[in-house]
Amino acid sequence: MKEILYILLDKYAAHEMEFLSQAINNGEMGPRECPKYINKVVAYSMEPVTSIGVLATLQIL
Repeated sequence: MKEILYILLDKYAAHEMEFLSQAINNGEMGPRECPKYINKVVAYSMEPVTSIGVLATLQIL
């Protein structure tokens, strides 16, 4: 299984990450039974990263 890493930068667009991760995991008829990819989110620091819509995201280890 392959991993896809989404890198969060300051002022990221939260809706883009959601759209991409759902499109990658779902087939034409809904969620796949055996997904080919694992979606992971990473940030450049342990500090909260804020989206353009003021959504603060924390990194958890």
